[in-house]
Amino acid sequence: MTIVQTFLLLCLFFVAKANHAELYRQLVYEQNFGEYLQFYLYLSLAVYCFSATRKKNLKDVVRHQGLYLRLWGLFFLLVALEEISWGQFIFGYEVPSVQKINYQGEVNIHNLFSLYGKVWPYIIFTFFWSLVAWPFERLLEQKGYIKGVFGDVQIRLSFGFLGLSYFVIPQHEYVYYYEYTELVVAMLFFQTFVREKKSLWAFLFLSVILSFLSS
Repeated sequence: MTIVQTFLLLCLFFVAKANHAELYRQLVYEQNFGEYLQFYLYLSLAVYCFSATRKKNLKDVVRHQGLYLRLWGLFFLLVALEEISWGQFIFGYEVPSVQKINYQGEVNIHNLFSLYGKVWPYIIFTFFWSLVAWPFERLLEQKGYIKGVFGDVQIRLSFGFLGLSYFVIPQHEYVYYYEYTELVVAMLFFQTFVREKKSLWAFLFLSVILSFLSS
């Protein structure tokens, strides 16, 4: 995904906020299209990473590529489940001990601590993937351990551009902007890992359709 595409996705938030109340609600509110799309994108990434480890020639590429992709697959699966609060709203179950300390009353980990008014976690997160991830992968590549996935300059620049936006968008005025950018991050990860165009469009199409049906 290019910086221009990232910029247009970010503009969509402000256009929806100013002119399209229903679109805005679908993009940023809990249990609506945006949240479900994040879930399906991360779930697709988990499936993609786990399935990629089954390729017969994977061991011929680099020594630990299978393990590397499995770890990413596990990470994406956990993020996907976190997005839907581990199925809480789908199955209607409750865990009072967790919900009591969760600031949104949900069964998940990422809402145990409120990020409202805290911009620095977003900045650190985006600039890590923009500036740190690729050199670290390059080091492991040079040692023959893995084949990196963060080599695309446009993706790294897009993460950096997103990080810069946090310096100019006041969180107290645009709190849902920060929620919305989590969807942009999901799309950046999605395009980082799914490089084959057929797989990318197939997973993306399925994710959008399922998100419409779920919201």
